[in-house]
Amino acid sequence: MRGHSTVSDMIVVASGRSRRHVGVLAEKLIQTLKQKGVTRLFVEGQNTCNWVLVDVGSIIFHIFVPEVRAFYQLEKMWAQASQKTYTPKNKPSSLDPTLAYHPVGEFLASPPF
Repeated sequence: MRGHSTVSDMIVVASGRSRRHVGVLAEKLIQTLKQKGVTRLFVEGQNTCNWVLVDVGSIIFHIFVPEVRAFYQLEKMWAQASQKTYTPKNKPSSLDPTLAYHPVGEFLASPPF
């Protein structure tokens, strides 16, 4: 985003499998950011969890349910900006929702920026 927008240097776009999953991902993200010392947090959308936006200034995180992400297509809107795809290192082999796996936490532990 740097050089393409005055709003932020980077956006992170992620999806959850359901509204509940989006809410959990957003909570984990907010918790991790606070643990890392981020004090300026603006959060929007936690009441419905269709699309949660977490703005920390130079980075804006968007966490969507799949159908909302497909509708807004933020990746297309910012297609001219350089894109990096993040693949988790420890992704579980199944989609068992009881697994204690938080890709947002892993992303923040070793961000690609």
